[in-house]
Parts: sequence; C-alpha cells; structure tokens
Amino acid sequence: MKVCNNCGYQNEDNDLFCKQCGKALEDLQKSPSPAQNPYPLLQLLKKHGSSGLFLVSVVAFTLKLIVDFVTGVLNSTLRDVAPQYYNGFQNVDPDVLQGLVKASSVGTLIGLVPMLICCIGLWKIYGNCKKEGSDPLSTSGFSLVKGVMIFNFVIYCIGLAVFAVLTLGAGLLFGSGALSDMSKDISSLTGTTVFDVNQAGTILLIYCAVILVVGMILGILYFVKLIGSLNRAKEIVVTGSAKKNVSLYVAVINIIGGGFALISSLVSFNLAGLVQAAVSLLFAIVLLSFRSAAKDYIN
Repeated sequence: MKVCNNCGYQNEDNDLFCKQCGKALEDLQKSPSPAQNPYPLLQLLKKHGSSGLFLVSVVAFTLKLIVDFVTGVLNSTLRDVAPQYYNGFQNVDPDVLQGLVKASSVGTLIGLVPMLICCIGLWKIYGNCKKEGSDPLSTSGFSLVKGVMIFNFVIYCIGLAVFAVLTLGAGLLFGSGALSDMSKDISSLTGTTVFDVNQAGTILLIYCAVILVVGMILGILYFVKLIGSLNRAKEIVVTGSAKKNVSLYVAVINIIGGGFALISSLVSFNLAGLVQAAVSLLFAIVLLSFRSAAKDYIN
C-alpha cells in the first residue's frame, strides 16, 4: 500500500500516481505511518464513513423513517375508515373525529421532519466519504445532523421543564393537605376507609423526582456529548485533526438503549422497535470502531 505524501490517500502498490490528488507517488513503504500520512484522522473518517457498516446503519435509519411514516398514516387511515374499532370513539361526533384524524396525520408528518433532515444528512456523509478524487470533504451532512440534534435537545429540555413544573405543582398540592382532607371527607360520607392520599402522593412524587433528576443528568449529558462528537467530525474534515476523540458515553448509551429496545420489541413483536434497536446498536459500533482507530492520532 502506497500512501501519498501530498494528501495521505492510500493507493495500491503498483499505482504510479495518486488516485485522489493525481500527484506522482514516490517509492514509499507499504505500511503507512503518521509521518507519511499528514491527515490520518481524515482518512479514518472517510474509511468509516464509507464503510459497509455505516451504510447498513444509514439504511436502517431510513427504514425506521419509512416504518414510522407508514405506521402513522396507516393508523390515521384506519381511524378514518373504521372508527368503531377504536374504544372511546363510538360516541364522538363524526366532524370532531375527522378533525382529530387530520390533526393526527399532520402531527405525524411534522414529527418526522427532523428525522427526515437527519436521514438526508447521514446519506450526505456517506456520499461524501465514498466519493473518490481530489475534491475536499463537505461538512454539510454533519451540519444537518447536528442541527437536528440541537433541535431535539431543545425539545428534550422543554419536556423536562414541563415535567418539573408538573412535579412541583403536585408537590405543592400534596403538601397543602387539600387532598388528604378530601379523602377524609369521602371516608366520613361513605363510611368506608380511603387510602392515605398524602402517603401515596409522596411516593409518586419521589418517583417523579428521581426520573427528573436521572433524565436531566443522563439525557442532557448525552446530547452535549453527541453534539460535541459531531463537532469533532467537522473539525477533522476542516483541519484534518482533532483535539478530542468522539464520545464513548454516546456509544454506551446507544448500546444500553438499543439493548432495551431490542428486548422489549422481541417481547411485543414490534417492528418499529426492532428497527430502532438496530439503528442504535449499529451506530454505536461505528462510533466505537472509529474511536478505537483514532485514539493514536488525537492531538
């Protein structure tokens, strides 16, 4: 294997000119070294971004998008054609039901827009890494994926804020003793024993608080690390080097999440869940593979 001194591209042993930049190849060693390859991280990024594993990951992500779209449209169509099969819809006014169906369809399509943009970004990354020649890599694919992740991060933080407000409101309600007085009144009127609302509410409140804290720590850290890893990739494309490696935490969370999704999907025979599990696990493997190969070249 001959490595071009000009661009670092790995050519075949019998090549006289670099297939990427066209420069004449000197009599080089077959095993590339960091001194011979001025941009080893860029070559690693191209190698992993154009690999069969990354392609399978992108195809799985695309399949997930298609499954979600078909599922959403199919559910809306079934509700529109045969609402009697849906519990609770029998007594709903047809015009109201039709409006709910339309709103559900629109909501499904809007919800898939960020996923569609992310899918386009992933295909652009694969296409840019796959192409041969002297044209430099583009950061557009990474920018699209990063933009979607920032959007998802904002939505996630808003969800946490709403959940925190609801938890705080429930805490104030239980703390006021209003529900406890209400349960006592019901007990005296009916002559029956009513469970302690305050005790049950306290347990529920603690449970919600734990979920909130864990979600804040794990979720926010995940998005921060993921966006940081995308910045590392863009840095490699622009400068050919990086000061930090991609995040191990993101890969681990993907493996854990993908594992849980796989188990639950196998139990419930959920196709969408199986595809989601495959996406999480495949991208985690790609990330771990690149991280392992790039650790010797990080500044």
